[in-house]
Amino acid sequence: MTDFVLSSLILNGPDRGRSCARDEVDPLLDAETLLWAHLDADDDRTVAFLSRHLSHVDPVLHTALTAEDTRPRCAVSDDGALLLLRGVNLNEGAVPEDMISLRLWVDPRRVVSLRKRDLRAVADLQDLVRAGRGPDAPGAFLATLARLLTERMEPVLDELEDAVAAQEQAILDAPGPDLRREIAETRRRIIILRRYIAPQRDAMRALRDMDAPWLMAEDRRMLQETADRVMRHVEDLDMLRERAQVIRDELANVLSDRLNRNLYALAILSAVFLPLGFITGLLGVNVGGLPGVNTPWAFAVLCVSLVGMAVAIIWALRYRKWM
Repeated sequence: MTDFVLSSLILNGPDRGRSCARDEVDPLLDAETLLWAHLDADDDRTVAFLSRHLSHVDPVLHTALTAEDTRPRCAVSDDGALLLLRGVNLNEGAVPEDMISLRLWVDPRRVVSLRKRDLRAVADLQDLVRAGRGPDAPGAFLATLARLLTERMEPVLDELEDAVAAQEQAILDAPGPDLRREIAETRRRIIILRRYIAPQRDAMRALRDMDAPWLMAEDRRMLQETADRVMRHVEDLDMLRERAQVIRDELANVLSDRLNRNLYALAILSAVFLPLGFITGLLGVNVGGLPGVNTPWAFAVLCVSLVGMAVAIIWALRYRKWM
């Protein structure tokens, strides 16, 4: 469809899995058939559509469905629920941590979802419904969608785990200046993902505990399992963030040690050559009375004396264990 209704699927009954034509959507949303209408949140016609079919819903929830920026949460109203979730961005050319908002209104007769960008988990669920293997009740729909959103997160977290492990190995091998930038980028990704995944866990728990007759015991069990998985993901992100911080601190120590070694080498060179430079500078002044000016072998004696002095200084430094 090129309309603001991106897709519409019947979830139960004899026509289960069938895509509806645009002119069927309005009557079916007000019928007994459970219909899933997936809308474009950026289209101006969506607001009028919601006002027409969800007129009984609190206006505050209407605003939340079409808000520019959202954070995961669950809100109960009458016999339905507002659910705001996030999914990783797996679109071509995008970064996964730029998570996509999915806004849903669910009640016993309808499921209305809105998105600003394509979301792979939604496409996965649409494929299941069209194949006749999708959920056939509102509670099962939410439980299945939550599971698919969580499953899509796991490869992204595995990739972050591999990145942190590679950086830990790089610290042991040959840390370079580029490693600091890589660590900062990894920490940034972890922080952004955690910002949205942590409240998603709370939203799923709130949905699980909602007093709604259309939320079956099996749906609550699936939501609990998904919330537990999200909790593990949050804990994994916390652990990865701590590991990245340890790597950052270790890299700072390595670079500091390297700088200290370089400064120490410069200090040793200064300790050796500063006295020699003082003597040669003193003998190079353009005044009368300098010793050996008219002696042909005076320069050789000076060179031997300087070498001897350098050897003596080095011996003294080593004797005091400064080298």
